[in-house]
Amino acid sequence: MNDSFLQSAEFLSGGFHFLTLIAIPIHVIGMYCILFKTPHSMNTVKWSMFNLHFWSMALDLSIGFLLVPVCLFPALAGYPLGFLNWLSVPMSVQTYAMTVVTAMVGTSSVVIFENRFFYLFSTSATFWSQLRKPFLTFNYILTFVFFLPAYLWLPDQHDARKRVIEMIPNMVQHVRESDFFVIALDSFIPLALPFAFMGGLTFFQSLTFIGLTTSKMEKLTKSRQMSEQTMKMQRTFLRVVCLQVTTPVVIIVIPFIYITFAVITSYYNQALNNIFFLFVGMYGMVSTIVMLSCHRPYRNTCYSIFCMRTPGTKLNTVDAHTFARRFINETKSFVSFSRA
Repeated sequence: MNDSFLQSAEFLSGGFHFLTLIAIPIHVIGMYCILFKTPHSMNTVKWSMFNLHFWSMALDLSIGFLLVPVCLFPALAGYPLGFLNWLSVPMSVQTYAMTVVTAMVGTSSVVIFENRFFYLFSTSATFWSQLRKPFLTFNYILTFVFFLPAYLWLPDQHDARKRVIEMIPNMVQHVRESDFFVIALDSFIPLALPFAFMGGLTFFQSLTFIGLTTSKMEKLTKSRQMSEQTMKMQRTFLRVVCLQVTTPVVIIVIPFIYITFAVITSYYNQALNNIFFLFVGMYGMVSTIVMLSCHRPYRNTCYSIFCMRTPGTKLNTVDAHTFARRFINETKSFVSFSRA
C-alpha cells in the first residue's frame, strides 16, 4: 500500500464504507438492547440513553455514508463523496447538517447526566424541576444555531478556491480538480469561537451534573436517606455512562491534535487527512461497543446472542452425548437400510 493510494478518494470512501458495514449491525444490537433489554430499574434513563445512541449512530452514518468528506487540512475545505452528494444536496447544507449532528451528540451526553440528577433528586417541586425545560430547550436550540454565523459568513467560493490552491501548492491532483467547498478562510472567528463555545459549554454542563449528582448521593448516604447499595448502583451507572461518553473522545483526540497542528503550521498531507478522519468516523461505533460491554444487561444479551447461552451457564453435556448417540444410531440404521 503506497502513499498515492492513501491519498486517493477510493481509499477514503472504501474505508468509510467498510466501517459503516461493521457499525450498522453493532448499532442495531445497541438499539435492540436499549429498547427491549433495559431493566425496569433503568426505565427513567432509557430514553435518554436511546437519544444518545441515536445521535451517535447518526454521526457514524452521516460521516461514513451520507457525506464521506474529503478534508483538505490545513485549509478548512473539502468535498463530499457520499449519498447526499449523489442526490445533489448543496455542500453548504451538508456541512451545516454535519455540524448539527456532531453537536447533538454532545447535547445528548449533557441530557443523560441531567436526567440522572433530575430523577434522583429533583422530581418534586424544586427549583430545578421548574428550570430544566427551559434549560433543555436552550441547549437544543443552541445545537441547531451555533454554526449559523459560520454558515452566513461563507466566502465566495470562486475566490476562496483560488486562495486555497495558493495556500496548498502540493495539493494532490484529484482534489485540485474537484469542485471542493471552502468553509472559511479565517478559521478563528467563524469556526474556532463557535466550536470552542459549544464544546466548552457541553464539557462544563456535563461536569456540573456529574459533580452535583455525586455530592448529593454522598450527602444522602451519610444522612441514611439513601442505602449503600442504591448509591453503589447509581455510582456504577454514572461511571459507565462517563466511560461511554469519554472513551470515543479519547480515540479521536489524536486526529484533532493533528488537525490543530496542520491548521496552525499550514502542514498538508492528504494521506494523513484521510487516515485521521477515518478515526473520527469511528466515534459512534466505539461508543456503542462501550455501552454494550459495560452495562451488564446489555453485555449478557450480547453474550447470549453470540455464544448461544447466558453467561455463567454450562453446556448440557448429557443432552449433547444423547444427541450424538442418537445421531450415530440413526446414521447406522440409514446405512443398513441403504445396503439392504
